[in-house]
Amino acid sequence: MKKFIYIVVAILITNGIILGKVFYNRTTEMVTLDLTERELAIPYRFSLDRESTRAKLNLKWRTINRTDNEEIYRYWNERQLDLPREKVRKLGFDIDEKKKRFFDNPSKELYWLVEFDGEKYNSHLRVLRQKLEVLEQVKPNKETRSQQELDNQIKRLKDKINAEESSKSRLIVIDVSAQNNFSIGKNNLAEGSYLVVKGLAKVYYDYSKVKDKEEPRVSLYLERMLISQIHLPKEKATSFPLKRDYDKKYRYKISVSWGRLFEPWVNNIEFLE
Repeated sequence: MKKFIYIVVAILITNGIILGKVFYNRTTEMVTLDLTERELAIPYRFSLDRESTRAKLNLKWRTINRTDNEEIYRYWNERQLDLPREKVRKLGFDIDEKKKRFFDNPSKELYWLVEFDGEKYNSHLRVLRQKLEVLEQVKPNKETRSQQELDNQIKRLKDKINAEESSKSRLIVIDVSAQNNFSIGKNNLAEGSYLVVKGLAKVYYDYSKVKDKEEPRVSLYLERMLISQIHLPKEKATSFPLKRDYDKKYRYKISVSWGRLFEPWVNNIEFLE
């Protein structure tokens, strides 16, 4: 009998801690964002069990690194964050001890500053549109660029712009910090669509274009957010399908808030057909 009582007490204490943590997290609403299917993806093996609350959506984010040549191949693509070497060192990474094997580099938990549909994303989109305008004015030249090559370049750029406008995530990681001491110009973070989350990162050394005795390029590889999925409450997810139809493109808008413990919760779901 005593063993049963101990188990019940342990369960009650555990549930109390969990509920207390949830309450504390929601006492301060740090930011609320209206995300869409572009930022919240239905997992490949998605199913919504009406008898439980197991359904989750994957949080989609990325980085945008501007280069002089957008065609430059980047191995880590949209998970790489370019920072000054000194800042990488101040984050606590030992960049003097260069390990060529990427997986030998240790991971660190950092605060990530994420911008939603902000200047980074829109500036990138403007640059792509300007490049398209310039490219469409270019005349073919038999010696440098044929009409077919020009048409292919224009098509690739148009496809890239279309993806940016319709399907790519607008959650852009723009900075990282060890102490959550971000500031954006003269504005407080709460005044814009800025989100602070916790995530793991590690140093990446780029030896691809390094000559003898030159220092390799140092970047951060952003591994994952500590909370990378958004839980769908059963009472708010009634419009979602029981199982994913792989031939159908779903459209929806979900209001998500993050609290003082950097944990999210869903306020409202609007399913768009």
